Amino acid sequence: MNFWKRFIRRANPRRSAFLTLLSSYIAIFLLPVMIGAVVYDKVEGIMVENASRSNKAMLEQVRLAVDSRVSEVEKLAIQISLNPKLQWLLDSKEYGDSQELYKFIEFMKDLARYGTVSSSINNFYVYFANTDTVLTPSMRTNSRMYYNEISGYKDVSYDAYREQVLEGYHLRSVLPSAALRNDARVVTYAQSLPLGERTAPKGTLIILVDEKQIRDSLEQIESVNSGSIYILNEDREIVMTTAADDELSGRLKSRLNTGRDYLSYVNDAGQEMVVTYTFSADNGWTYVSVVPKHIVLAKVMTVKSWAVSLVLVCLLGGAVASYSMAYKNYRPIREVVNALVQGRSMPRDRSSNEYDFIKQSIASSIAEERRLQRTISKQAPVIQADFLSRLVRGHVDASSVTDEDLRFMGVSFLSDRFCIVLVDVDDGKRFMREDSEKEWALVRFVIGNLGGELLGEAGHSIEMERNRVLFLISLPEREPEPSAYLPDFVRQLRELLDGRFLTQVTLAISRVHRGLGKIAEGYGEAILALDYKLIKGHHSVIYYDDLAELEPGYYHYPTAVEAQLMNYAKSGDFENAETALNQIYEVNFHAGGLTPEMGKCLFFDLVSTYFKLAATLGPAETPFGDPDPAKWVAGGATAEEMFRRTKALFRQLCERIDSERPRPGDQLYQRIQRYVEAHVPDGNLGLNAIADHFGMNPAYLSSFFKKHSGENVSDYIARVRVSESKRLLRDTDWTLADIAEKVGYAGSVGLIRVFKKIEGITPGQYRANLENEERITVLKNR
Repeated sequence: MNFWKRFIRRANPRRSAFLTLLSSYIAIFLLPVMIGAVVYDKVEGIMVENASRSNKAMLEQVRLAVDSRVSEVEKLAIQISLNPKLQWLLDSKEYGDSQELYKFIEFMKDLARYGTVSSSINNFYVYFANTDTVLTPSMRTNSRMYYNEISGYKDVSYDAYREQVLEGYHLRSVLPSAALRNDARVVTYAQSLPLGERTAPKGTLIILVDEKQIRDSLEQIESVNSGSIYILNEDREIVMTTAADDELSGRLKSRLNTGRDYLSYVNDAGQEMVVTYTFSADNGWTYVSVVPKHIVLAKVMTVKSWAVSLVLVCLLGGAVASYSMAYKNYRPIREVVNALVQGRSMPRDRSSNEYDFIKQSIASSIAEERRLQRTISKQAPVIQADFLSRLVRGHVDASSVTDEDLRFMGVSFLSDRFCIVLVDVDDGKRFMREDSEKEWALVRFVIGNLGGELLGEAGHSIEMERNRVLFLISLPEREPEPSAYLPDFVRQLRELLDGRFLTQVTLAISRVHRGLGKIAEGYGEAILALDYKLIKGHHSVIYYDDLAELEPGYYHYPTAVEAQLMNYAKSGDFENAETALNQIYEVNFHAGGLTPEMGKCLFFDLVSTYFKLAATLGPAETPFGDPDPAKWVAGGATAEEMFRRTKALFRQLCERIDSERPRPGDQLYQRIQRYVEAHVPDGNLGLNAIADHFGMNPAYLSSFFKKHSGENVSDYIARVRVSESKRLLRDTDWTLADIAEKVGYAGSVGLIRVFKKIEGITPGQYRANLENEERITVLKNR
């Protein structure tokens, strides 16, 4: 017991190097075993490949034999298709006089001569679509008589036989093997007539090939390998097979184009199979042989059982030998670790192995020194940012700041001429996925670094607020005015933020001041300039020098204009109300020079007008999810955005007024609906009849109904009739003809056509679905 405890403790890779040594010895020991496994796998693959080659050779024999039979069938099909009498019979629509019957008999004699082409052909006949005639070498009859009395399929109805075999287009089509009523199994070959006619074939040549002769050759191969053989046509349908069932896994079919001659797969019963296949270039068929893998590898499995037993014995002996050698080499390492632990002041970390502990002991002093250096270097930017932030806000006594103080904090200026540039982020949503503090910090970092690279030693960046970065720029003495230095910086910064980082910003720039003590004054000017973003709009550059020349003005919103706006809104006419709002905005913000404060007062007056109108309508849902519309409008960052929100309030108000106003056309629309529902059985019910009843022009009535309902009058009548027929179909005593008459159709054909167009199924299928649902309900209730 103590032995196993020691083994588990040493085998833990996080606590000991013992497992490393043990794993090395075991890996050396397992190398021959792995080589043997690879050799066995190669041998197994060679045996499977040899078996597949053998099956491939036998499949080639089958392919040649079957292709030969198919070639005989195609020769017979060509002889019949090219018979000169056939085209005349295909074009004829009736056989009346004796001369036409004579041509008919002559063609039958030709068919009798063609019947000696191949012994594997069970029967063949020609179907003429114009006259529904089936012609064999010995008789003439119609398709139903031939199918029911002479040669019909056992598990296929006449309708399916007519649809799948006689009608439609066939080009050398080979249908899967099927049983006739006399229990003979045949493969059906179909060719549309005349040759080359794809759109409207006039007949079909049907050749029935006896499956028994082909199956005999397949069973010879089956007796050799105890497997199954499948023959697939171009559509991957099973033409014939020697297997007990006629199914082949769809998953296996999809793998028959891998480019290899064989493959392996596991069937539904969990048995591993070896599949060999080949293709026919003549007809596109695929020949597949499926053999259980245990038959192919019978001898290999015997050798494998002996090899596994021998490997188990070797593994047991090797494990004991590996443990002994690993423990012997582990003892010196353990002694070194114990010596290191005694020389350290802190105990050994048991979560690491001995090698990690040795490396940690050697590198601990160096790492600790480096951590101390990194901590000191990290504090320098924090000290610098704090000093600059207090400096621009005027919280530093500039007269007491010395050059040594600046060097200590890593701050340097080109001169004592300073300018402040405030960068305010307008839209960073395209750059940020989430409005999180982490992403805002990244945006500020990007702006600060881009500006720092453009300014070089001339400027310092400071993060002021969540969406605002300040640049303290020291202008060179050689530049007399900032206009010769700042425009390039502003242009390049905006281009980089717009193009590379998809972020739009507004820049506010102060005047140039001399001396550290004037930096706070420049910051105040930049703040005042930034307030004018309300007037200038997003993504603008605002110089404080440009604002100094503006004179304060009053906004224009007289009572007459307000009354006109209220009249438009009361009538629900948002189009004219929007025009009035646009004129108010144009006069005040484009033609005049409003201050931000006066602009906000104008919007408060507009919102006051909205409240006057909304109060007359009574309580309603708060628009746009904000409990305070005035606060919502004032939340716009620019005058343009506040104007858009104001128009949204008036739009919501006009739509509410318009929706609550009664519409005279609704009553007429409801009367038309009731008239249609009451006259469903009337076969003459239509647009003209409804227009005559209501004394209206048919074109106007059609346009009126389409505008109110979104559909035509005829479509609505058809939908009502189908709805009524669905109700009547629940009663099984009514026939389709009776139901068609009750819903206004002259016969069942019209009802079926309209019903299938609307519901997607025929009335008969709908009734059958109802009956199935009732049976299921009865069974569940039991």
